[in-house]
Amino acid sequence: MIADRILPSGTRVVVDRLAATGVVAVSVAYRGGMRSDPPGAPGLAHLVEHVSFGALAEHAGLVDATGGSASAFTHSDHTEFSTVVPAAALADVLDLEARRTRPARVDAAGLERQVRVLDEEIRTQIDSQDFAGHTVRDLPQLLLDDARLVGDGYGSADALAHVTPDDVAAFMARGYRPSDAVVVLAGDVDPEEGAALVESTWGDLGPAPSDPPAAPTSAARTVAPPFAGLPTATRTGGASAPAAVRGVVLSPAQGTARSLGEHLAEVLALQAVAETRGLLCRAGIFEPLAALDPDLAFLARYLGPGETPGDVADEVDDALAEVADGRAPDGLVLSLALRWHRRLSAAAAEPLTRSRSLARATVLVGDPHLPDTVLRTLAGTGRDDVAAAAARLRGARGALLHVTPALVGGRA
Repeated sequence: MIADRILPSGTRVVVDRLAATGVVAVSVAYRGGMRSDPPGAPGLAHLVEHVSFGALAEHAGLVDATGGSASAFTHSDHTEFSTVVPAAALADVLDLEARRTRPARVDAAGLERQVRVLDEEIRTQIDSQDFAGHTVRDLPQLLLDDARLVGDGYGSADALAHVTPDDVAAFMARGYRPSDAVVVLAGDVDPEEGAALVESTWGDLGPAPSDPPAAPTSAARTVAPPFAGLPTATRTGGASAPAAVRGVVLSPAQGTARSLGEHLAEVLALQAVAETRGLLCRAGIFEPLAALDPDLAFLARYLGPGETPGDVADEVDDALAEVADGRAPDGLVLSLALRWHRRLSAAAAEPLTRSRSLARATVLVGDPHLPDTVLRTLAGTGRDDVAAAAARLRGARGALLHVTPALVGGRA
């Protein structure tokens, strides 16, 4: 039984008990992420997350002392901070997380240090990994029309060089308000007692403002014949050998049970193509259902001798046609759906992943029950649903990215 309440401060609280775990995961999600970056400051939301995460020295000390863990992530439309600690330390974590709603004090030297940390993170975790970052950096520019949905949300030292401590404080004052926060507890905690504990630390942080920031609007989607006039771009770096990335805009997931089912079926259709053709599949800008509509996906692989990106595009179209016509291997769709269902079920039983999924669903679409709805919907998705999804994907808005290796010392 999930406890769900809204505090006088506007903060929403969701608590789910996972018995006999001995620990509690606390995930705090704020509305606003990479798509909230102001013009001229791509990566500011990501930088502010770094500043905020590093500003609470007491938080790091508590995590170390209790043998817990802590993490933070900036997504397209939300930012989340997660902590796992023994249940006895829950009250202390909630008190420290409440402090995050006050703008962090950082001087110019501290800000410069965080920019360097961010730049190193991108270099080692994004730029050095094949096919990493395309759904954030490259494909939105080819697939989406709304300027607010396009930009390098990771940021860089060059792009953020002009940002000041006042800019960081102003962004936090707008984006890290109690009324924009969802606090989720998952683990060894009674739902009602946990909700009351959150209220004791978050309930008096101030009333909800009357002018909450507007969410980004969805970009217009157009339908074109398969691969006719496909927008194409070349990017240097992001692969260790020449490669092609076929991007697509997924059908909206939010709104109705039917739209959610169609969205999940499209992900399964792309996974079926990847399975039969040996392609890499990435569904979602970060992962499935982790962003507001419109969300993206891609299929990618390295190019063989003499191959062009167009050859990969044709291969994807042929494979989608096979799935749409019901010619996918027997049992493939069921196998893919079962594998995905098992992964989600396992995640729902683990405090950290459960708290993050509940926080994401609540802050994005206001429905903490969405993760469980996804499981039920996925269990009812069949071969005909996936065939119809593959047919839609053949006509969905798409793009093609040609990725070439960066030159190092004059050699690729």
